[in-house]
Amino acid sequence: DGKKVVYEALGKLWVKSLSNGKRTRLTKLDSELRELFPQWSRDGKSIVFSTWDDEEQGSIRVVNVRNKRVKTLTKEPGKYVEPTFSPDGSFVVYRKAKGGYITPRTWSQETGLYRVDIKGKESIKITPDGYQPQFGADSDRVYFMDHGETPELASINLNGFQKRVH
Repeated sequence: DGKKVVYEALGKLWVKSLSNGKRTRLTKLDSELRELFPQWSRDGKSIVFSTWDDEEQGSIRVVNVRNKRVKTLTKEPGKYVEPTFSPDGSFVVYRKAKGGYITPRTWSQETGLYRVDIKGKESIKITPDGYQPQFGADSDRVYFMDHGETPELASINLNGFQKRVH
């Protein structure tokens, strides 16, 4: 609604009122756990974000802005980034990234874009490609950046078919 902003600072999520500048920490999660990539639901009631811990790895979580209850949507540890709510708020699309270099290679198989319903019952792989998933006005297609000869904007339906390069 344009009255508050969510942001990450030093690995923690904060909500700031734009009218008076007051800021509050969004969660009360473990101090070692980093909270990253926050995004509001379109109804303004929830925020989706990813977590990271060097030993436990990461997860995708949703927090209710009003009562601060946090729910984990992913069932296994991994390198999860860029979560985004569908316009109707019924599911989240996120990217599972590859490990290596300074992060462990464990839980790095099957990278790509995934969707998980808001109840966290099942994650379904949409495509092995792409990054920065987003939605338009509808929940039927996911838009994302893809690697072609140059970076390109593409979309795909939620079952992983009908890929289009825009």
